[in-house]
Amino acid sequence: MPTLSILQRSLIAIVLFILALVFSIPWGLYYLGLKDIDGKPDLPAHMISGDMQQKIWAESGYEGQPESVALNPVSYILSAAGQDAPPPVTLFAWRVASSYQRQHHAHEGVMWQQLSGGALTIWLSRHWTIEQLLSKVVELEEKKRQTSKAD
Repeated sequence: MPTLSILQRSLIAIVLFILALVFSIPWGLYYLGLKDIDGKPDLPAHMISGDMQQKIWAESGYEGQPESVALNPVSYILSAAGQDAPPPVTLFAWRVASSYQRQHHAHEGVMWQQLSGGALTIWLSRHWTIEQLLSKVVELEEKKRQTSKAD
């Protein structure tokens, strides 16, 4: 079995180190963003019907049946850096996350809001079903309409 030279071992070590950084930094930012948020959003008060879920899905420009994809920090950052559209669940999770984190984040500033909002979006995609996300979006929209009528 051929042995690797010091240069080859060093190059392998450097590549492995860089790969470890590429994958660990997004996870570190994810946990930092979650730490900035006080608690998590409440589940929707009630679930909307399958027909209503399909209607919201279609009105948002998506075809087929509503489906969820569990996001992770690495793919989330890579999709933000690339030109590919993120999975549809991102839109609905972001709506819930941004509404919640406006009242429950610890730090001020756009950077912290984006970090905590992105982290909560990932968390929601991993812990809520698409039915729960769509139902919560409807609940938030209804609350917004009621608030605007009261003003």
